[in-house]
Amino acid sequence: MATNQPCRHGPGHCRRATLSFVDALRRADIDAARNTPLDVKLAQAIELMELGIALKRKQLQARSPTATAAEIDALLARWLEEPR
Repeated sequence: MATNQPCRHGPGHCRRATLSFVDALRRADIDAARNTPLDVKLAQAIELMELGIALKRKQLQARSPTATAAEIDALLARWLEEPR
């Protein structure tokens, strides 16, 4: 259905139905997060951190294609030490 077309079910019906569905998904996500064991959350956090560092390393390599591995390591260490 085009966004500028009125809902054939009545004013606001489809919007309410969509929001209700999204709310249900959000509630399910919150429940899943609350029921996830702490060791699993920690493992997920470490995995995401490692991925982020790998992505930054690739970015630094792309920006400095002639840099040696040691130079990339130094750039990465400097970036990791920057206050956020």
